[in-house]
Formats: sequence, structure tokens, C-alpha cells
Amino acid sequence: AEAAAAATAAAEEEKAFLHTARTARQIISMGEADVNLIKGQAEEYEAELQRYRGIIQRLLVEVDRRTEAIRVCGGEIQQLRTERNEAERERARAQETLDAYAERERQEAALIEVELGLADGAGPPRPPGHVDALLRQLAPAELVGLLRGLIQRHQALRASHDELRATAAEATKITKEHTSLQKRHRKLERAHMVQTALVQKLQSGASKLEEYKETVTMQERIIKRLEAAVKLQLRPRESEAEVRRAEAAAERAAAEAKASAEAVALSEEAETLRSLLAVKDQEIAAKDRELAEMREANQSSLADSDSKASLLADKADEMAELEKRIRELEDEMRSKESECKPEPKPQPKPKPNPNPSPNPNPLSLREIQTGEHGRRPRARVGQARGHRAAAGGRRAPWREGTRRAQNEAYELRDGRRHGVLIRTRTRTRTRTRTRTRTRTRTRTR
Repeated sequence: AEAAAAATAAAEEEKAFLHTARTARQIISMGEADVNLIKGQAEEYEAELQRYRGIIQRLLVEVDRRTEAIRVCGGEIQQLRTERNEAERERARAQETLDAYAERERQEAALIEVELGLADGAGPPRPPGHVDALLRQLAPAELVGLLRGLIQRHQALRASHDELRATAAEATKITKEHTSLQKRHRKLERAHMVQTALVQKLQSGASKLEEYKETVTMQERIIKRLEAAVKLQLRPRESEAEVRRAEAAAERAAAEAKASAEAVALSEEAETLRSLLAVKDQEIAAKDRELAEMREANQSSLADSDSKASLLADKADEMAELEKRIRELEDEMRSKESECKPEPKPQPKPKPNPNPSPNPNPLSLREIQTGEHGRRPRARVGQARGHRAAAGGRRAPWREGTRRAQNEAYELRDGRRHGVLIRTRTRTRTRTRTRTRTRTRTRTR
């Protein structure tokens, strides 16, 4: 019974599985039909899209063609407008010319009437053929006399015209000469500026030479004192302090030799600048002579005729203004040259001694200059007075190391610039302190 029930259940399961399989096949067949339908619709949509793209491309081409045509039409319209404006201007000029001709003809007719004595020049204008009718009424002898008078007037007007033309040509020539003179004046101004710069540079070099001369004089005095210090060095050395003094003296002598060499180089440079300045002065003098000759020629040409003098009065005023400006510039240059004093060149500071010795009394530059070799330095503030009193007014032996080693260098330089005294002082100080302390306690009980 159990086997039959199991077989029945298996048969039912197989039927259900077969039914499910048939249902799945039907669903798959329906899905394939839907997919084919969707593919067909997609192909139709793609074809429609391609057609729309073709239409859009044709429309774009048409738009480009229309745009190009509009641009060409715009250019042609602009050209036509330009041509129309030019034609309008040409017509206006032609109309003005015609009006001028008509006015001139009317004025000539009126002038002829006045010259012939046929009218007094007043009253309304006559018709165009009025003069011809009046001339026909005159006798031949009267016409010949009037013609001769007109010829004489024409000759006088021609001579006046020729004279005015010659005067205009002379004025044009003088204007060109004035322009060339202005150019030369500008060149001379630039040359004066260059000369001013050179003069200032030479003045700077000269002031430096004076300073170096003073420095060399002071160094000679220092060298004499250094020789005395060297003589002391040649004696048997008693302590390390004398060695340090000798080294400091040698370094100072080397620095002084270097300063002397720099002074010689600066003097050579000043000589070169003086020679350049002399050449520039010669060139400027030649330019001034040429300018004076041109002025004399201009004045002689102006003195030929009173009519030319009246035409050239303005030019002469301008030349006078230019000469006044040149004189002002020269005066200003001289005043600046007299006031210009270069700023003193700072000298390098002496280098401190990198290895200071605990020498209680080193030889400083001030001591060498003043000759105070034997003075002892003053006691430091705060030094223990008990040890000094215990040592009879001197430092205690174990306090000898606290004495400081001090190297000082003083440099005093005077210079003048724009009337003001400039004084510079440089001071370098090196200190070395050594302190030793010993403490001992003894207790007895």
C-alpha cells in the first residue's frame, strides 16, 4: 500500500512538472513574439530617426546657404551705401564749385562794370548779358582805353602776386631753418644733460679724492705710531699681549695699504673722466659756435627787408625764448654743480678678532692714535671690593681671569653734501669674559 501511495504521488508530481514545463514553453513563445515585435518597432523608429536626421541636415545646409546669402547682401548693401554717400559728397562738391563759379562770374561782371564806369557797384545784380550790351554801345576808342587800363591793373596785380609768392617762399625757408634749429637745440639740451651727469660724476670723484687724501694723511700718522709699536714688538717678548698687539698692527697696516691702492685707482678713474669731460666741452663749444653762426645768418637775412622782418617777428620771439631757456638751463646746471657734493663712501668696519685672548690690556686703535699705552683699564662695576682691598688695591690673583679683553676701533669721517656737515662714527667692540670661582670650607670641632 505504501509503495502504491508513493507511486501515485510520484505520478502526480510528474504530471505537475509536465504542466509547469508546458506553461513555461508557452510563456517563452509569447516572450519571443513580443521581442520580435519590439525589434520591428525599434527598426521602424530607427528608420524614422534617420529620415528626420536627413531632413535636419538639409535644413542646416539651407540655413547656412541663406546666412551666407544674407551676409553677401549685407556687404553689398554697405558698399552701395558707401558709394551713395560718396556720390552725395561728390554732388555737393560739384554744386559748391558751380556756385563758386557763378559767384565769381557775377563778381567779375560787377568789377568790369565798375572799371568801365558803367555802374557804381551798388544796387541789385544785373542780368548776365547786361555787360555785353553795354560794351556794344561804347566806341572802339573807349574800349581800347578801358582795355589798356585793365592790362595795367593786371600787370600790377601780377607783380604783387609774384612778390607775395617770393615772400611766402622765403618764409617757408625760414620756417624750415627754424625747425632745424629747434632740432639742434634739443640735441644740445641732451648734450648738456650728459655733460651735467659727467660733471656730477667728476665732482663725486674729486670729493672722494679729497677724502682719500685726508685718509692717507691720517694713515701716515697711524703708520708712524705703528712703527713705534713694531719697534716695541722687535724687543724680547715678555707676554702674549705683545704678540696680539703685533698681529693687530700688521692687519691695520695691510688695511691701510689696501685703502691707498683704492685711492690711486680712484685718482686714475678721475683723470679718465676729466679727459672725457674735456672732449664733451669741445664738442659743445663747436655746437655753440655753429648755433651762433646760424643765428647771425638768420639775423642778416632778416635785415634785408622790412616786410620780411614783419613776417619773421614771431619766429624771432620764439628764438629769444629758446635762448632764454638755454641760459636758464646753463645757470641751473652751474648752481647744481656748485651745490652738488657726493655722499661719503662708507668704509668697511674692522673685523672683530675671532680668537680673543684673555689679555688684560690689549692695544686698541684709540690707544695707538693717542699714545696711551700704559694706562690700565678701569675696574668693572660690580667687582668685589673685598678682594681688591685684600690685595692692596689690586685684583686678587684668582680674580685675574675676570679681566675682560676689549678690542675697539673708532672711525671718524667728515663729509659735506648740500652745505650740511655729515659725520659718521663706527665702533666695534669685542668682549671676552672668563670667570673662575673656588670655594673652600674647613670646620674644626
